[in-house]
Amino acid sequence: VAIGEQCWMAEDLKIGTMVTYAAGGPSDNGVTEKYCYNNDTNHCETYGGLYSWDEAMDYSTAEGSRGICPEGWHIPTDAEFKVLEGSVDSAFGIGDPVWDNMGYRGSNAGGELKETGFDYWNNPNSGATNGSGFSARGGGYHLSVGPGYFYQNKQSAAYWTSSASSAFYSYYRMISYSLSRISRFDNSKA
Repeated sequence: VAIGEQCWMAEDLKIGTMVTYAAGGPSDNGVTEKYCYNNDTNHCETYGGLYSWDEAMDYSTAEGSRGICPEGWHIPTDAEFKVLEGSVDSAFGIGDPVWDNMGYRGSNAGGELKETGFDYWNNPNSGATNGSGFSARGGGYHLSVGPGYFYQNKQSAAYWTSSASSAFYSYYRMISYSLSRISRFDNSKA
């Protein structure tokens, strides 16, 4: 889908073989591996796969890497996400310093990126208009600690960037069912 001067996938990636954290999780073995929420392959079909940063990047560390994307596509950079956010937000445009902040920011960029209704998001799905056509769904995320946990199905959508903030952390975006803003955080690449 064309959003401003950029072209974005209107559907989450769902390629790869499902792995479980109990079985060792993804590894650099030449096979694209993903988590499916609660180890349910149907969830991956509906919401897309849940990938560690290394797996999404296909074990590259180069910003803007193709990663596991189809030919002609790449994992978006932090800067590209800032342009997306500024393109859709009604109060803060492209280049506004608000996009450099961490945490939830902007006015309604998250709502502009979310699918409407309650099929893929919990109530209240605040501010959801999908005015951009991005069609974000609340697929949750996987946290690789302890036995590995799944969190926030129908409550959040998390998207890695290809931009590392340190050797062990990378920037990501999170969209929430309860807010119309969008977050910028960094977290463990695992």
